[in-house]
Amino acid sequence: MEGKKYSIILAFCFFAWVAVAQNEKAIYNAYVKGDMQSWKTVMDKMEIQEKKTNAHRLSLINYQYGYVAWCIAENRNVEAKAYMKKALNHIDYLEKEGFAPQEILAYKAAFIGFELNFYPLKAPFIGPVSIDYAKASVKGRDDNFLGYIQLGNIDFYRPMVFGGSKEAGIKHYLQALEIFDGQPELKKNNWNYLNLLATLVTAYKEIEDTKRAQFFCQQALTEEPDFKWAKDHLCPKRLNKTDE
Repeated sequence: MEGKKYSIILAFCFFAWVAVAQNEKAIYNAYVKGDMQSWKTVMDKMEIQEKKTNAHRLSLINYQYGYVAWCIAENRNVEAKAYMKKALNHIDYLEKEGFAPQEILAYKAAFIGFELNFYPLKAPFIGPVSIDYAKASVKGRDDNFLGYIQLGNIDFYRPMVFGGSKEAGIKHYLQALEIFDGQPELKKNNWNYLNLLATLVTAYKEIEDTKRAQFFCQQALTEEPDFKWAKDHLCPKRLNKTDE
């Protein structure tokens, strides 16, 4: 009888792992193609699944995090708020479970940043909380790439008068990149990695460092030649060309 229970547990774990891998690949393909409808379909199917493992919820938070960022960029604020609410519910659940606490801190920092897009007057009150969460997410951890990305976003986009620094922001982005480079398995089918490269392109273009922007354009398109956002928008022809 015990053997049968053990087999059932193993089977559940296997199918859960397969589902996570399939969702990860589907989200990655949607990101590469710029197909946010497919992205949304994956999220919505995951959301209605009755039995969710903690790992399942953590993945779902990541996809909702990416989708909310896209909605904000596209001025789809009603939809952004709806998916923020879903994500925050999962964050609350995992926080109570004590699951992946430092990853959860990074997401809490990110969603406060999203909230400030809707309510900028809250910045003096909740902005420092976001900073504290982001710092805590990497404390004693050298592998939480998402935490360093949040620190990068905070420094890069915070006004200089309030302590912002584009150079400091880029430094944090590069710290996140070091984590990916040190763990190549993290790059596989991971939209976060491609998005980090795109973020670096955007950051270097903003400070008018064309050479480094070009470098990261080449890296992004080498990693994923079909990366539509990079090909069509981020990397104009003059950046796609290598130096002769």
